[in-house]
Amino acid sequence: MPDTLHRKNLVIIGCGASAVILLAALAKLHAATKTPSLTIKIVDDNPAAPRGLAYAVTHPSLVLNVPAQRMGVYTNDPAHFYQWLQQSDQWRQLHPDFSDLIVHPDDFVPRMIYGEYLCQVLKESVARLEQCGNSIEFIAERAITVNAANDNGVCITTNQHRNLIADSLVVATGNYPAFHNPVTSHSIFASPYCVSANACDWQQQRDLVLIGSGLSAVDAVQMALSRGFKGRFHVFSGHGLLPLAHQEVHHQQMVPVFNSNAQSARTLLRDVRAYIRSNQQTGIAWQDSINQLRALNNQIWSNLPEKERVRIRKFFPWWNVARHRIPAKIYQRLTSLEAQGRLRIHKAKVTRIDAVANGFQLTLYSNKALSIHSRYKKVKVLADKAMICAGYAPGFRFTQLLCIGLLKDENQLCAELGKPEHNFSLSAQYEIYGIGPALGGVLFETTAIHEIRQQAHSIAVSLYSNNFLPRPNNVQDAIALITPAL
Repeated sequence: MPDTLHRKNLVIIGCGASAVILLAALAKLHAATKTPSLTIKIVDDNPAAPRGLAYAVTHPSLVLNVPAQRMGVYTNDPAHFYQWLQQSDQWRQLHPDFSDLIVHPDDFVPRMIYGEYLCQVLKESVARLEQCGNSIEFIAERAITVNAANDNGVCITTNQHRNLIADSLVVATGNYPAFHNPVTSHSIFASPYCVSANACDWQQQRDLVLIGSGLSAVDAVQMALSRGFKGRFHVFSGHGLLPLAHQEVHHQQMVPVFNSNAQSARTLLRDVRAYIRSNQQTGIAWQDSINQLRALNNQIWSNLPEKERVRIRKFFPWWNVARHRIPAKIYQRLTSLEAQGRLRIHKAKVTRIDAVANGFQLTLYSNKALSIHSRYKKVKVLADKAMICAGYAPGFRFTQLLCIGLLKDENQLCAELGKPEHNFSLSAQYEIYGIGPALGGVLFETTAIHEIRQQAHSIAVSLYSNNFLPRPNNVQDAIALITPAL
């Protein structure tokens, strides 16, 4: 009886990188503080879990865009991934190219290796939690709704009509595609990570259409080239921008902290540009200034009025190409392809793609058209294959659809979540948390590993400190605790 009285029922929706990092934080905190035990249920119907889409790739040409020494899952040990690479040899069995691979701290490691790392972290975290008395169950179903239950808990309903009652809920649903297009042709790949794209005979293809120009498009180019593609890439993007490059040499120079009291988008952008220029005059690379800004941007975002946050969103494409940087060697490869005429970027927003004879019909959108009827036009592109690389939609909208009526107002959360003391709680009445991409839209930045591991630690601390029944000292105390309920 004393064991069951202090347990809390926790449900985690999703089992990708965000969920794995949360479990790692729970395991580490439990071992350090001897906190009460949890009954944990993890709901996810994705067979690629816990790698998620990006880390489930099986081709060595697709690499991380962050150096190995910064990709660890623990807040106080960001180099944990690099240390694992040095201490383990199991990742070398993933591909023949890895047998003699030497990894340095600043190297950009293949994503499939990081996926293996996440699997190992999950295995070890589950074992540590269970050894400490926690109960963990994986449920291979999809959560479809979250409703209120008795006693301030919530009820999670799955696609198999199972109802799970939880004292606490963590939404870790990962990324949702931004481009909703009915892919009805074998010539259109839903992403560069899907099995059909990797199985394609790229040596026989002459022209490839890419919808989007971000990190997914870079992966598509890398994957196709590594499989012998010698044709041309036709990239369609609303802003027409490719990701910029990391520095080839990482300096240890101290970067001044960005300070601004701006309350408008215009003033904030002016201050950011001045900050970067000032740093460059003292020899600090713009990449280092961006890194410093990333440490503060959620707090800056939360301090802006709602209408100014809306205005700032218009500048996301330019911010994204600077913060989602790629290895310098890959950037040089892309610019070389452009110079050769093999990579052509078309500044056009595609809202739909359909396969037609000898190519594809693209529906393009322009917000500068004179009327709503003239904003869309259709063009035909001659190509063999097409691939959707349009990035991801803000995840909080999907979190809202999942938990209808249970969450705080979106604008209120925008103002709250950026505060350093916030624990990423989304509801005033229920213990519901969001982590990683599930917070996209109410946070400015929430998809990078360093952001997710900080969120995971804060949520773990909150989960272990809230709403536990006191641990009984003896049987008489236990009887006294349950008597009112009887």
